[in-house]
Amino acid sequence: MVKSQHQTLRERLNISRFAIAHSWLTICFWLALTVAGLFAFSSLKYALFPDITFPVVVVNAQTPLETALETETQLTQTIEQQLQSLAGLDDTRSSTYSGQTVVSLAFDVGTNLESSTEAVKTALQKAELPPETTFEAISVNLNESAAISYAIKSEEKTLSELIQIAQEQILPKIAELPGVLKVRLLGDATPDEDEPNSSITASPTLARFNSENAVAFQVIKRGAANTLEVVSQVEAAVQQLQGDLPQVQLVLAETQADYIREATQATIDALLLA
Repeated sequence: MVKSQHQTLRERLNISRFAIAHSWLTICFWLALTVAGLFAFSSLKYALFPDITFPVVVVNAQTPLETALETETQLTQTIEQQLQSLAGLDDTRSSTYSGQTVVSLAFDVGTNLESSTEAVKTALQKAELPPETTFEAISVNLNESAAISYAIKSEEKTLSELIQIAQEQILPKIAELPGVLKVRLLGDATPDEDEPNSSITASPTLARFNSENAVAFQVIKRGAANTLEVVSQVEAAVQQLQGDLPQVQLVLAETQADYIREATQATIDALLLA
């Protein structure tokens, strides 16, 4: 009697028999699971680095002091003492030079980077720093990297004219795209080819492309943005800009998209083979 009850219970819990008896339900279940898997795969974000934030804020402060010892005593130690009570602060490291100090602040993993940066700025504004001290707090995020870069070339325009075109017409258009954190102009300190004695020093950067002085720009994506989506939007915007600027050539210099697409395709091929 007991054995018969066990057999009956095992027959009721037989998944294979249930699946065969209700084949339409089994087919619907696997179809739904397949669709959900395809949807989840298509919604994955693609990036060169994993979406893990290691919140780091770097403070660069300058003051008119002559020696590194004076700078450490009056500036570095003051900054460290002012910031040591910040919430989530894990580690503090500093380097001191004559009239300058660089303090690196590492926060606990998962701490919001933007709020940490604002907290650092607020704390520094309340600190009693030496007179004429200037400082900036820079947030560092590995995922906020250059997704794509372009060189700006022209056979008719000088480098100075290309810089002006980039600042007025190209960079603002790219900067407003979704997922773009900022657009960095490179080569805006390159001497003008037609005026050897002139230079633009708003940002002391030099750029060379194909062994020639050039103007270029890098598109820095937001940490949480999908790299492939950002690159696609930038490529579309560049194509439109190219039509609006016939005397200028926007030449692709570097992109993360190719490597990511190759890695993604290799993953898909491996899944299909498995």
